[in-house]
Amino acid sequence: MFPNAAPTGSTRRVLPPESPVSNWSVLLYRKVEPTHSFHSYDVSQSPIPQQVYASFYIQLQQQYNPSSSSHSNILHLRYKSQQQKNTVDSYTLPFTICLLDDVKLSQDTTPVSSATGTSSSRFYNAEQQTVRINPLSDCLPVSILRAKAFLGILVLNNATNSITANTAGVIRPFMIFVTEETCIGRLFDAYIYRIIQISAISMRDSQEDDTYIAGIKKLFQGRCFYYSKYCKPESTNNKHYFDKPYDITLCAQRMAQGHDSDIRFFWNRGLCLPLLKYNIDIRCWIPKIMCGGIEKYGSQSDDIDLWLISRLSCERAGTRFNVRGVNDDGAVANFVETEQILLLPKQQSYSSFVIVRGSIPLFWHQPKFQVGTHRITLSRSEALSFKAFFEHFEHLYRHYGRVLIINLVEQRDHEKHIGDEYRNLFNLLVKTYKQEQNNISERDFVWFDYHEQSRSVRNLAPEQFVQKLLIENAQYSIGHELERQSTFTWIDGRKYSFQKGVFRINCIDCLDRTNNVQLTIGLNILCMQLTYLNKQCNLYYIRDHLREMWINNGDHISRIYTGTGALGQRSKRCPSQRWSQVFYLNDIAKTA
Repeated sequence: MFPNAAPTGSTRRVLPPESPVSNWSVLLYRKVEPTHSFHSYDVSQSPIPQQVYASFYIQLQQQYNPSSSSHSNILHLRYKSQQQKNTVDSYTLPFTICLLDDVKLSQDTTPVSSATGTSSSRFYNAEQQTVRINPLSDCLPVSILRAKAFLGILVLNNATNSITANTAGVIRPFMIFVTEETCIGRLFDAYIYRIIQISAISMRDSQEDDTYIAGIKKLFQGRCFYYSKYCKPESTNNKHYFDKPYDITLCAQRMAQGHDSDIRFFWNRGLCLPLLKYNIDIRCWIPKIMCGGIEKYGSQSDDIDLWLISRLSCERAGTRFNVRGVNDDGAVANFVETEQILLLPKQQSYSSFVIVRGSIPLFWHQPKFQVGTHRITLSRSEALSFKAFFEHFEHLYRHYGRVLIINLVEQRDHEKHIGDEYRNLFNLLVKTYKQEQNNISERDFVWFDYHEQSRSVRNLAPEQFVQKLLIENAQYSIGHELERQSTFTWIDGRKYSFQKGVFRINCIDCLDRTNNVQLTIGLNILCMQLTYLNKQCNLYYIRDHLREMWINNGDHISRIYTGTGALGQRSKRCPSQRWSQVFYLNDIAKTA
């Protein structure tokens, strides 16, 4: 929920080195540690290696001072090949993790070679080449990879061909590293990066893992994953925006209130669990990654930075026609929190506004290969859907406060049926909450038939007709609600205003129609943000840039959910490749 005051109690100031820092790099070292056994008790016989233990060492290092380590501890991962398969009732990780204070590491780098070797001498780097390592050598750990960031350990289980850690099968652990990134820009006290390329390092060093590595790389290299790293203030006179390092999973208001990471948007939280099982403090080792889209516009002459950050929830991830509606926990498909930030860097003032979208929170689906229209089918009755429906809105009220729904589906044909069920359940929810004296009403549900309304004003652009028939229409009171909700605004080191609610927008896919309505609301909010910050600038010029950012934002979300850019005529940009593996991402977030 968006309360009007920060949580009670003091918040501990957590600043680097307890968070990933922008000028740190990550070094991975490897050493093979053989164990020996004998065929008899005759010690004169030569030992025969029975099992090979691979040790990996992860070190944080300053990029501009390689001779000194940026962090006193070294992360040590020791892999032991599995002696027996795990069962459903018994599960153990085939590796251990600990922190070491004093480790002597080789300054040499293992030469890359395609020479032959045993399975115990293989290691897969970003290019999936092999390196030669003598299993019986007693040499120092050798550097095999320099990366930008360490994302955690992905544990795969081939028993169910899914990403899990609680069923029987061979456990395949992979260390995930970012090897190439693009800096989007500086936001608050952090640099924001887009992941371009990753390296998946198999602890098992088995050729069987080649296929898995290729799939992992394709998954993470869809250019929709982002993370942040702390950076020092540009001037000694500048203060920190928050009492702890910027968390990319949180909007500015929740950051200022001292909330913990939002697990809905913490996509690699499952990759952190193996380290947490060994009581490793992951804050300085692993940056949090989010999935979605980030757009930025900056004008140094006007001292203005515009940011548009869309965070896709990992709780019910998947592609269109594969994942629809709600699950039993109240999580909906294609749930996206979009934050529009207007930042004045020189003044260290900013204004933030949050809006959300998500699939209709009912149990429904559309036949994937149905000829003609994809007719909607409700799979549960109203009575059986209410618990999940209630859970969904309970989460929204807790996170955002009051929720105003804008439902854009048609009021005819098959869309009318699901729209009616949506409204009926919400009215039932209102009656339930009124018994507890909560301030919600049936007026919080607005049904705006986007297609029908657009036919009545064909001469207007999409945002113009939305502005005229929805925002400025007294019947819906959207304009008044925008002023009532306000924005979270920070001026001169103090909180000026809070956002007191959120708009929840949906159509069927939560794409094109939703994009246009959110774009129009965003343009209205821009005027409010400039007013709150008392900023004079060329409004039309800034609006044009923000409009382009919202269009690109719609394309980002569409590519993740459908594999193509937004279908709206104004949103077409360029052809994109089909990206069909997103439905695995939900499993990644739940890796144990």
